[in-house]
Amino acid sequence: MAGGSLSHCKLCELEDFSDPELRELIRDVYASDREHFGDPDFPTGREYRKYWEVAMTLCAFRSLGVLRDDARVLGVGAGREATVYLLTRHVGEVVATDLYETPDNCPRATRAPTCSRAPVATGMKSGTPSG
Repeated sequence: MAGGSLSHCKLCELEDFSDPELRELIRDVYASDREHFGDPDFPTGREYRKYWEVAMTLCAFRSLGVLRDDARVLGVGAGREATVYLLTRHVGEVVATDLYETPDNCPRATRAPTCSRAPVATGMKSGTPSG
């Protein structure tokens, strides 16, 4: 999205969702939501700030050259954010950390044998846990 029409430093505005590049990125990142809602015009009618936030972050990463095979990305407080999983398709390594208080809150990609209140790191490449 280098040369995109939206500034990287701005507030979310409803009009942003009509930007073709941002719209396509939202549709890519949130393909499961698009399928779930069954709306061919997604995200129209579901202009959620979180969709905008993630797509704008990825726009900036593309524009600034972060998305490349030799890049390493750290996600702090990553939880189950779509960004972390999408980045595994565009960079060499993603390390995501968060606090998981119970095993039920532990993402499936976690390498740690159990979840605890301590930070849990997950290294992924190509969308799969790395060993």
